[in-house]
Amino acid sequence: MQCSKVNVDRRKQELQCKLPSVAAWQDEFLVGDWCAVEYDGTLFPGEIRSLQVDDYEVSVIVKAGKYWKWPQLEDKILYWKQNVQKKLNAPKVVSSRGHFTFDEF
Repeated sequence: MQCSKVNVDRRKQELQCKLPSVAAWQDEFLVGDWCAVEYDGTLFPGEIRSLQVDDYEVSVIVKAGKYWKWPQLEDKILYWKQNVQKKLNAPKVVSSRGHFTFDEF
């Protein structure tokens, strides 16, 4: 089957309109942003450490009573983009022991 250049260029334009550009997914979250990620049906707050094409590398914090804290061993995991639920404001430090709280979490 032979395609004309016009047909190939038109099809390429159609595909580019349907596929998000790299800039489009990078605008959703940036390295250093705080977000809520879903893991096994539970939401955890975390900080985005790196951006991939299909997922984000997020370092999450764990519940410590009514506050949150960094785990002793860094919990840095690649999450599919659909599991990164929303942006969060950076947490507020509530104690000298490294406990944090979130306004919206």
